[in-house]
Amino acid sequence: MSTLATGFDTFQSQIELAGLVFTVDPVVRQNIFNMFNEFNIIVCGSARVGKSTLINAICGQKLAKTSSGLDSCTKEISRYILHERCRIDNELITYTYNFWDTPGFESWNETDIRTNFNKIMQKPKSDPLCMIYCASPGSFADTKQLKWLLNVCILEHKVLCALVVTNKWAGQKSQRIAILDKYKELLSTYHQQTSEEDGIVYFGNMALCTMVNAQPFIDEDQNINYEQEGIDELIEGIMTCLDSDAKIVHWCMAVMQKKGLLNNFKGKIKQRFSNIKDFFVRKFTKTKS
Repeated sequence: MSTLATGFDTFQSQIELAGLVFTVDPVVRQNIFNMFNEFNIIVCGSARVGKSTLINAICGQKLAKTSSGLDSCTKEISRYILHERCRIDNELITYTYNFWDTPGFESWNETDIRTNFNKIMQKPKSDPLCMIYCASPGSFADTKQLKWLLNVCILEHKVLCALVVTNKWAGQKSQRIAILDKYKELLSTYHQQTSEEDGIVYFGNMALCTMVNAQPFIDEDQNINYEQEGIDELIEGIMTCLDSDAKIVHWCMAVMQKKGLLNNFKGKIKQRFSNIKDFFVRKFTKTKS
């Protein structure tokens, strides 16, 4: 367990060390505070497909559900909030992750999808890290809605899309394969499939699709216990697709509670920058100038 925690502790300590080096200048300090202030991740799908369970699995803790804080026309959107803190010098930065949930998605038309998505996009500091769409075996019916959503995310806003089959063991194999095949068919209209690794199917840096089991599941008929499966691979897949150093750091900050996970990603993180300090050098030197 101590070995698994190494990646988490190292990542967090590097952020704190970078803060010590680059916070002498009050302008740079404020830039850091602004950077780690608020982030947004959109989670779409019908009710009862396991969206909140997936959110909790990604974050490694149960998040509190709150009202959306948006206009009344978006009353079918709720928000799960992750509050965390990071020490910079002798001050604590408090940063917030908003996971936007869409329990009313199954009743939305194309205008509803565009309106509700744009409402989130119009919030300050609202550039989403990604959009995660969830469907479980037996729940996936109207592909038009998903197509509309992908058009808004990929074509209009260039937001990374992760399409996920949730509760993979709760239905028949044919049902979950059918959903995954439909995901592949839809995503291939935006970008050709580029690779498949650890159960993640990639479509360039635009999108991916996969199957997960976000919490243990007991098949009483077969007397089989299924453990959580596919969550770490999904997290790594999203990190692999993110197209900027800043988004990678933000995503890693969101999943910090899953201790040990970042240790597994250390090699891939170093492909982008040797350590977090290098990221801060580039980010805040450029920001200040």
